[in-house]
Parts: sequence; structure tokens; C-alpha cells
Amino acid sequence: MAATSAWLAAAETAFNRNIAISTPAAALAKRLEGTSLQVAVSGMATVRATVSGGRLALLADQAAAEVSAEPLAANAVISGSAPALLQMMKGGTRPGVPSSQIRSSVQIRGDAEIANLYRQLFAAARPDLEEELSRWVGDMPARHLSSLAKSVRTWAR
Repeated sequence: MAATSAWLAAAETAFNRNIAISTPAAALAKRLEGTSLQVAVSGMATVRATVSGGRLALLADQAAAEVSAEPLAANAVISGSAPALLQMMKGGTRPGVPSSQIRSSVQIRGDAEIANLYRQLFAAARPDLEEELSRWVGDMPARHLSSLAKSVRTWAR
């Protein structure tokens, strides 16, 4: 069995921690029990998300194929570029880019309702990056790093 990459395992842990403490996220996880979503980021990675026992599992598609001798088709498949997928998750548009262009650069196949429920689950259980960082380096350093990142982002714009 292939090992899950460290970043994927960390994301899974953070999402599951937030599912456990969020009533809306737990309700969404219950509705998604036994389903799966495949997210294909053009030129980067393919990740499969499944919900079982009220917990979210994230596997790189290659690892998912190795876990099962016959990989099952996902209930829904979302594919597109990283910026388009992130913009779709946010639900907004980029300045100067029409929302129809973003929607057309993301493809959804399979059960659109399942895809939307996973989007809602990811939004409801989204980790607070500063909080996650504080688990590693402490509250004050995490606060300073977060402020620095916001300043750099503002400057870059």
C-alpha cells in the first residue's frame, strides 16, 4: 500500500479535526457517507476524497488505485487549473476575469450535487491556517508569520 504524502495527510487531519467540532461540517459528512469525489488539478495532482465513518479521507489518485485492486469510479469528478479550482471554491471571481470564463475552465462530471456537497464540506471544515501553524510554532510566532504573509500579499497586489 502506498503512503499518503505528508501534505495530504496533514490536510486530512486538519479537515477531520474541524469536521469533529463543527455541527454543519459533521452533518455534511454524514450526508456524504460512502461517496467519493476526484479532483484533478491540471499538470499537478489528482486527489480522491471519500467520506467513511464521518471522517474525510484524502488520497493521491495513484495511492487510491493501489489501495483497491479495482478502483471504483468517483461519484463526481472536478478538473481544471489550480487558479480556476481555487476561485470556484471561493465562489468569487478574479478582477478582470468574467465568472463565466472561470466556470468554463472547470469541468464537473458525474453527480453535480455530490460535487457541491463536497465543496460545502471543504468550506465548512476549512482549516484556519494561523491556528494550524500555532500548533507547530506557538501562538506568537504564528501571529507574526500570519501578519507577515498578509503584508507580503498586500504588497504583491
